Amino acid sequence: MRTAPEAPPPVPKLTIRQARASDAEAVGRLLSTVGFEGDASGARKAIASANARKEPILVAERADVIGILAWTVIADVLAGAVGRISVVVVDEHDRRDGVGKALYEAVVEEFGKRKVGLIEGMSDIEIRNANGFLRALGLRQVSYRFVARI
Repeated sequence: MRTAPEAPPPVPKLTIRQARASDAEAVGRLLSTVGFEGDASGARKAIASANARKEPILVAERADVIGILAWTVIADVLAGAVGRISVVVVDEHDRRDGVGKALYEAVVEEFGKRKVGLIEGMSDIEIRNANGFLRALGLRQVSYRFVARI
């Protein structure tokens, strides 16, 4: 007699929450997967700095941390309050499964509380398909950004 194949285990529910110091290793790992210099020590400092500014890094969690989104609100002489998304990274195995969109929706809710009138998404020019992801969220390219380290 044939036995029925076992059903796969249920996928844990996706949770979006503020990053904690205990997430530093996962945050550093995610950053390093897309070419940023990421390690637990640097991530711990970034988490603490974001929390002190009351602009916490968001994490997506399904049993483990599988995505992050870093953001800030800046004042702009023309646009007023601008919500800037500076980093979105989702674990390679969890991409195209709504994780990045869930992080985006969570930060848009936060931007609404802060009376943000414009959302700005930044992506590293070298990260494959980052621009496509931002376009899929409804953002459009309106400028170039130039930087210099000092």
